[in-house]
This record gives sequence, C-alpha cells and structure tokens, in this order.
Amino acid sequence: MSATPALRFESMQGPGLDLTVITGHPEHELLFVATQVLNQAGLKDGKRQIQRYKEAEGMYQIKDIIAEVSTLDAKDITTIEHGHPVAPFVSACKALIGPRWKDGWVCTESVMYRIMFRGHSPLSEPFRQWVASIVLPTLRKTGRYEYRPEHGEQAIALAWETFKARAAVDEVYAAKWTAAMELLSGQKASLGHEPS
Repeated sequence: MSATPALRFESMQGPGLDLTVITGHPEHELLFVATQVLNQAGLKDGKRQIQRYKEAEGMYQIKDIIAEVSTLDAKDITTIEHGHPVAPFVSACKALIGPRWKDGWVCTESVMYRIMFRGHSPLSEPFRQWVASIVLPTLRKTGRYEYRPEHGEQAIALAWETFKARAAVDEVYAAKWTAAMELLSGQKASLGHEPS
C-alpha cells in the first residue's frame, strides 16, 4: 500500500499574482483555491462566480481531492482523526477557507489561466502582461522560457501603462483603482487629472 500524498498549501507570487496553491497531489502539480483566483482576477464575488466554472474540466471540490488521496469517502472527510496523514492539510483548509472548507473549490493551472485572462482587475494586469507580452513571445522565439526578476518589473511597467491609458478616459475606473495601482507599482499616478 502506498503512502498518502502530503497535500500542503504554499504561496505563489509573481507579477500580478499572489495566490495560495496546493501541492503534493499525485495528478496535479498545482491546484489553486478558485475563489482566490476569481477575486485576484477582479471578477466580482468569487464565491458566486464559482457557479460559472464548477462544471469545467479542472475544477474539483476540496473534499473530493482529499478523498481521492486518502482513500476515504468524501462524506467521512469531516471526521478525520488528528493522526491521519491528511489531518494537517484539513486543519490548513479550515484556517484558510473557513467553516465550509470541504465545499470549497480548487482549479488546475489551465483553469487559473483562463480565469486570470478573463479578469479585468488592474492588480492582475501585470500577470496578463507577463504571460502575453513576455512568456508567450519568448516561447515562440526560443521554444523555452525561464523567469528572471526583470520580467516582473517589465510586466508591472506594461500594466501601469495599460492602467494609465484606461484611467485617462474613464474617471470611475481611475477613482476605483488608482491607489491600488500606485501601491503595486510604487509610482504616483500622473493621469492628467485627479481621480475623484
């Protein structure tokens, strides 16, 4: 009998990306907490948006992931003993997700990309710029990609330019996002007007 995989939460940060990921699953290198991805992408009410995605391939409920790796039935997940190999992960789920943790949804990396590209938050724009303007062109030209810190800086600069262009013509957008973008980029907004 093989040992139960050690599921655990880890932080994943990058340009426009600050998410908690699940590692240690035998079939998925990374799983993302779906509500975090939806909120980071700027899609309102991540919990409600789950309804749009939950039937997609690559979406799983946490209770099913735990049942799969622990060979427990999904209905028995709430009664896991402290000595059980997945007990630390269950405790972490309760702390991160809350009392309805077992009904929480996680998504694969491909679903995370789809959500992030559908989003509109300028805070996740660095991620979209990084993938679309740096990663994909590099892959096309060289066949491989290796992250370098200056890529994150370039992505933030590209996102800042995108933000300024939109904010210059949309005062509501400017008012909503200026402070957050200034914090993200470390730059002051020079939009030609003061957002109200």
